[in-house]
Amino acid sequence: MESQNLLEIYNLKTYFFTRRGVIRAVDGVTFKIGHHENVGLVGESGSGKSVTAYSILRLIDYPGRIIDGKIYYKGENLLEKSLKEMTMIRGKEISIVMQDPMTALNPVYTIGQQIVETLIKHLKLSKKEAKDRAIQLLEMVGIPSAETRFYEYPHKLSGGMRQRVVIAIALSCNPSLLIADEPTTNLDVTTQAEILNLLQELKRKIGMSTLFITHNFGIVAQLCDEVVVMYAGNIVEQSDTISLLSEPLHPYTKALLECIPKKESTGKRLNPIPGMPPNPIQPPSGCKFHPRCKYAIKEICDKITPQLLEVTPGHIVACHLYDNIRGGEVVS
Repeated sequence: MESQNLLEIYNLKTYFFTRRGVIRAVDGVTFKIGHHENVGLVGESGSGKSVTAYSILRLIDYPGRIIDGKIYYKGENLLEKSLKEMTMIRGKEISIVMQDPMTALNPVYTIGQQIVETLIKHLKLSKKEAKDRAIQLLEMVGIPSAETRFYEYPHKLSGGMRQRVVIAIALSCNPSLLIADEPTTNLDVTTQAEILNLLQELKRKIGMSTLFITHNFGIVAQLCDEVVVMYAGNIVEQSDTISLLSEPLHPYTKALLECIPKKESTGKRLNPIPGMPPNPIQPPSGCKFHPRCKYAIKEICDKITPQLLEVTPGHIVACHLYDNIRGGEVVS
């Protein structure tokens, strides 16, 4: 029987055990991705987004370790799979598009060799079948003169073209889940738009689910059905995209949205979030966001850790004062 959700993560904890102390990079994260659903994982750098993604694929390097939780993919716990089983799942069932296409591609192998390797490994195609399929994939992601590009090395391609190759490799085996880790970070604005439109089009063709890791709410608004907001290793808010963008209930989500420049504010200063993200080894007590929060009440927010609460159907938030945020009230 098919699970209602493609991916279900429960109480995931991924810690890094360093000489300076324990970094709780992901500290009790729970969320789900439905079949054919786009989910955005949003937050500042260091919030735990990428570590969550690499935990799904079980690609956490030393000194990191998944210490608790469950990750169900199609009803089976990935944390109970052997290394051999995970190797077959990566790339075939679950693929990832890295944010830096130059480091994602091997500079000493041609574009064609890198796509063919994946196809032969996972789909058991012959070399000729793999080559034909690779050229089809290059054409599908919009690379001109695909047969010629097949024999070229990564350094001969622009950043946007390299990212298209990375996407072609990620989609080569028709995965059920695609993880896109800041897929447009190092690209110019025009190329960013092209890559996002390409991902949207390919998602419709293939029917896969996607997890977009980003700090850009523009991407979220364009591509995502659901949004998960992370701060300092925890989920602080989760909702469908329309509800979250129209009425954010956590002060961190609200502050992130206020950082976005608006057409009517041309010439005005941006409204950045004050302060810095917390020290991951010694985070503040209570709500981790309270030192930067204009709504915080000292007697509550720096002493009691807020728990996730479903405020309206499907909209959950971890904030003692979400009613004040909803009303825009600042309590001193």
